[in-house]
Amino acid sequence: MAGLVAAARARELGEEVRLLEKGDRPGGSMLVSSGVVWRYRELPEFRRQCPQGDESLQRLIWDRLDDALEWLERIGVTGVPHTMNPLTTGRWFDPRTLTEALVRAAGQFELRRSAPEGDGPLVVATGFLLTTRTAADASYWTTLFPALVVVAFGLAGAVAPLTTAVIASVDAQHTGTASGFNSAIARTGGLIATALLGSVLGASGDSLETAFDHAALAAAAGAALAGLVALFMLRPHEIASGKPER
Repeated sequence: MAGLVAAARARELGEEVRLLEKGDRPGGSMLVSSGVVWRYRELPEFRRQCPQGDESLQRLIWDRLDDALEWLERIGVTGVPHTMNPLTTGRWFDPRTLTEALVRAAGQFELRRSAPEGDGPLVVATGFLLTTRTAADASYWTTLFPALVVVAFGLAGAVAPLTTAVIASVDAQHTGTASGFNSAIARTGGLIATALLGSVLGASGDSLETAFDHAALAAAAGAALAGLVALFMLRPHEIASGKPER
């Protein structure tokens, strides 16, 4: 939302704006939010509730948020007063409608819709394969540590695109359900891995090394399979371009 607002405001001030959306659609996490934009009614209460916050930033929000909400309505989106909490004031905006209004106000944009790439899982598989070099007398820094670094880099390139692909596969009304389903599957996988870990750590000596290698090979095979599926079965969509409206 921050990028859309900045682009819309810059264009309103007469700047030429071209918005490049790195995600699969405009709006980002705002699309799965409650849509409520609010502030505390009284600044002392704001400070009492958030005493560790930056006081100058809190004052800026308290002073200017109402003007910002009016600006949102001026660009074509209507907010509903939100007063469920007596300590706060604000408005509720439909996230989808708000996103569409900001996109129109921002002008030209390019939206990259793509399937998750297979590079991340394949890098993870490589990292798990590297862990099989670990031995009882091996140095942690020259054997296990480099392998874990490779796994970490692979996960960084796999988890975020996967989450984006899951949420992008459904319409806006079901993004919350898709996000919850994705989280549930991830937690289930973690629980299974934790349960199986006991069979590895329960061994000792050569049996421990053998069990560790088997577990690493199984993880590498699963990650490699996921990467191959992403590479050959998931097709990227086209870039969608928006045109400015005056």
